[in-house]
Amino acid sequence: MEGLRQRVAEKKAKGLYGVDALMAASIEDDDEPFGMDELEQLRELAVQRVELEVTSSTKPVVGRVVSSIKRLLVRGASQPMYGMSARSTAFNAALLSYLATLARAVSALERSARAERAAAEAAREEASALRAELAVALEAVAEGRLHVARLVDAALPERVARLERGPAVAGPTPEPPLPTGTGALRLRLQATEPADARAARLAMYAEALGDGRIVHAGAGSGWALAALGPGAEGVEGDAELVAAAGAEGHIVRHANPIAYLAALAPGSVSGILVTDLVERLDGSGLAALAAATARAVAPDGLVVVEAHDPEAAADPSFWRDPDRLRPLHPDAVRMVLEGAGLGETVVVPDPAEAAGPRRYAVHARH
Repeated sequence: MEGLRQRVAEKKAKGLYGVDALMAASIEDDDEPFGMDELEQLRELAVQRVELEVTSSTKPVVGRVVSSIKRLLVRGASQPMYGMSARSTAFNAALLSYLATLARAVSALERSARAERAAAEAAREEASALRAELAVALEAVAEGRLHVARLVDAALPERVARLERGPAVAGPTPEPPLPTGTGALRLRLQATEPADARAARLAMYAEALGDGRIVHAGAGSGWALAALGPGAEGVEGDAELVAAAGAEGHIVRHANPIAYLAALAPGSVSGILVTDLVERLDGSGLAALAAATARAVAPDGLVVVEAHDPEAAADPSFWRDPDRLRPLHPDAVRMVLEGAGLGETVVVPDPAEAAGPRRYAVHARH
């Protein structure tokens, strides 16, 4: 490398920036398309040399004289060739430098073209993927529009019917009747509950509800009607319990309690007591019960919902009734009542420490 740089320096000193300089520049340029072997061959071809070597004469005696005369003649005749050789070498160097520059430009263009082709291929692949996603999205939009159109077509007759018949008077769609056939079992379970504990709870409920029209939903055999006052009425979904109420002289309607409350005129009752019912309802049934009570109770009226404490799950007697699904946490009852529009919910614990599953009551003021 040092020798090459020295030759370049010598050429520059003579004013001839030849092929050696081109080779040096090519070595420092990583993008040079020529290899070292090719550049060396080009340098050898570009440099013009004047050969002064003369074959010695083999003739005896006069051979040395002949050889000396030949050398003098060759040197004399070759003097004009030095200038021509220098100009030819300079021209070849300039030409090769131009060709090297042109080759670099071509190489750069080829690399740029390859990069552009790669970018174009990537863009085509991305565009193809986007077209596929767009087709899927358009198909989903078309299905959605079709579904909306079907819903509109299906809802239009109902809207027209509502306009013709006016606002509905009844509440939410009544729930299906509660299961029947367990009344006798429920009566036996009720008989195992201490009477004083039940009386204490009932007295608390009656005092909170006050006078007026009181509806007892889940009235069973009508055991609470007398304490709730002359304006109290009961509704029960179990036919056996309704029959038992009639045998004891209590008037209890046989109907689904939720449907009965939903059919009442809005704000037509001053108070509602719900007992032995929420444990038998699923989530939608509990929401329907809350909506029906919120609609039927008068402004400033009170709704009292009695339920079993979650700890009742540990008491075997709770599960003796096959219609009970699970005990409910008080917050679950509060949330569903507040969600239906009832406010000022308060959880009141069982006033009596009695044997059997513990209970609580949620008071909700309209």
